[in-house]
Amino acid sequence: MRSCSPRCDPNADANRPTEEDQPTGLKHRRQTSRPCFPFCLAMLPFVLVTTTAWLANPNVYATQHACARVSCDLRMSEAAAKAAWLAKNAPAWGPPRRSSTPAQPIAVPAPAPVAPRPAFATSASTTTREEEAKRAWLAKNKPAWGPPAATRAAQTSLSPPTASARLTEEEAKRAWLARNKPAWGPPAKTREAPNLQAPIGQSPSPPFVHAPLSFFALDQLTPKGSRRSQGGKVDIGDPHDFTRPLCEDSWNGAEVGSWACTPGGWESPKLRPTTETFLVLSGKGAVTDADGAAHPFGPGDVVVLPKHWCGRWDITEHLHKLWVVHDHPDVAGAAYGTVRAMVAPVPTSTLPVIQGPLHKVPANPPANVARTIYDVGPTRVGFLSCAPGSFAIAARPAAECLFVVDGVFFLTNADGSARRCTAGDTVVLPQGWAGGWDIVEPTSKVWVEVE
Repeated sequence: MRSCSPRCDPNADANRPTEEDQPTGLKHRRQTSRPCFPFCLAMLPFVLVTTTAWLANPNVYATQHACARVSCDLRMSEAAAKAAWLAKNAPAWGPPRRSSTPAQPIAVPAPAPVAPRPAFATSASTTTREEEAKRAWLAKNKPAWGPPAATRAAQTSLSPPTASARLTEEEAKRAWLARNKPAWGPPAKTREAPNLQAPIGQSPSPPFVHAPLSFFALDQLTPKGSRRSQGGKVDIGDPHDFTRPLCEDSWNGAEVGSWACTPGGWESPKLRPTTETFLVLSGKGAVTDADGAAHPFGPGDVVVLPKHWCGRWDITEHLHKLWVVHDHPDVAGAAYGTVRAMVAPVPTSTLPVIQGPLHKVPANPPANVARTIYDVGPTRVGFLSCAPGSFAIAARPAAECLFVVDGVFFLTNADGSARRCTAGDTVVLPQGWAGGWDIVEPTSKVWVEVE
């Protein structure tokens, strides 16, 4: 009979299968189950201590268990916790906390039914809220551009203004100008402006022609080549000249432009077919009459070469000038004897007043002085200095070309178009021109009138 305990069976070890003969799973369970006994042995002291503590104070563990159960039962929702926190900690940005009790909802009465109005229905006795707000604002903020105070007070009432109380735009403008007299207006004694419109059956007033000094700058002139290649009888140097006309038009046979020439000298034996007047901008030279009388010129001089003049040119410094050439019929008696050139400097002081028939001064002009230096046939040349002021000119009987020497003024055509003119500018007033002069600064000019 086999013993029930392997330890009592002397043949147990011999009959026990070896590890190599055992299945893999059984061998693994035996290897993993071996550490359980040491772990249980290690936990035995902890179990003994805990059991002893519980036997000593059984109420502590009972209380903790009961609190855990109560906390689970009394757990609050997230919204209730937030409300409780806000009740104890009122935020600074929120409304004041008047009561800890929750606010009762406010009963809002239902809006009263409004009778529908027909479309586009308006009443003369009522105004919209927007108009009332606008009138209230205007009552507190009186605009400077509005109508007078009495009219504004009538308009700011809540009742709509009547048609008679309303001011038109033109009336409001006149009222504003009556209280605020502008500095740019005419003087207190308004001059009587002449009628600038052309009479019935005549063409309208032609506009003036204006060119600044930059229009005739040296780099804007067209080179003509050497005067020797042009057939000139050059005997000194090799002068080259340059030119540019103001425009292709002519005014009573007169043309305007600019001319420049390098130093040199040449004979001019042919009789001139035209009368030339020029203002020297820069450079020096001289013209010599047929009998040998020399007339030197320089910057600021006005030179007149009458029709049928002949003689000689000598340019000592690069010459730049503005010219007016007038083609006109012969003047009886003007070609007898030697026709001489004339040179006159632009005056810088007070001039004697010598008024020509075509240079009439208006009835109430600003102070001015004038001087005529050449008056032969249909060509007249002179100087004019004018003080600040304004005047109007009726239709001119002759064309005028003027070179502005100094000053600032405005020219206004009959149609209202205007131009600011200053020193160095060239202006042509055609025959029949009518308009206004407004002298801003004392002005000096060289004028050439041609018929």
